[in-house]
Amino acid sequence: MRDCFQDEDTVFSKMKVIPTTHNSAAVHPKNPWICLPWQWAKCQSVSIYDQLKMGIRCLDLRLRLVSDANEDSDECGDDDFLKRISIVHFFESSYSLHDVFYEVNAFLKEHDNETVFIMIKPEWNTRQQWVGEKIDLLWKHLFRVPYTLRTLGYGKSKKVSEWTFHYIRQKIVFLPDGRLYSAYTGGQEKMVSSIHGAHIIPPSFFNRCNNWDSKTIDKAKERITSVLTLEGGNYPIVETNVVRYGGAKPPFFVFKKMHLFLERLVSEHDKEKEKENGDGRLGFLLLDFCDPAVIQVLLRMR
Repeated sequence: MRDCFQDEDTVFSKMKVIPTTHNSAAVHPKNPWICLPWQWAKCQSVSIYDQLKMGIRCLDLRLRLVSDANEDSDECGDDDFLKRISIVHFFESSYSLHDVFYEVNAFLKEHDNETVFIMIKPEWNTRQQWVGEKIDLLWKHLFRVPYTLRTLGYGKSKKVSEWTFHYIRQKIVFLPDGRLYSAYTGGQEKMVSSIHGAHIIPPSFFNRCNNWDSKTIDKAKERITSVLTLEGGNYPIVETNVVRYGGAKPPFFVFKKMHLFLERLVSEHDKEKEKENGDGRLGFLLLDFCDPAVIQVLLRMR
């Protein structure tokens, strides 16, 4: 696939949409014996590398630290430490954080005009494991990951609102949330733009449209449509996953309806550009079971 974002002068937050996968590593379970319950956790059908080749430019990861606390130290090799962090959606996926970076790095090595954003946060059920020293260790290792966007020193690094694709070309940009970010704000509402030398995008930069709790597809569609009418303000993060019937149905039974809706929404948006109100941005749009045809339709919004 051709490089998605060729215009080096484009400020990334002006992009109409950045295709994102929801629970990007929820492809296969680590334990093959849970193949049936895994259907309620599975959100993607292809590898992270193949997602990126399709046109996905942001990944969504929930981290679980599975190592023995006594094994963690600054002297622990990057590969060893990252291998002990599982990517989880209810159950452990077959991906470790090391596996994710292996595929992302391979993609960026082949496509030096591209940028990959990565949303990271602790997995909910084990979030208490992420305490100060372990969070520090994580960021120290993330800083050393090839292609991580690093701060350039005082007065040289740009504000997030000024980032062009020239500035973040062939880089991994982290979007931390939960304890992986709040541990550095001192419990106050202050904005942190770098952690242990890694240049990040803080949660306060975004306007999040959650839909997992919308209960019905129609309600989710209403929320997503309303995002297009927003004028200015923070950059959107839009979920398209809907938990129906109290979670009785797996994600597979929802995504096709949402994909069809998104295709129609973009088509109508293109026709009404002259009359539209608002910025018409869907921002980081999180997709279940990403489809190359849907991604190409979304990219027409650029």
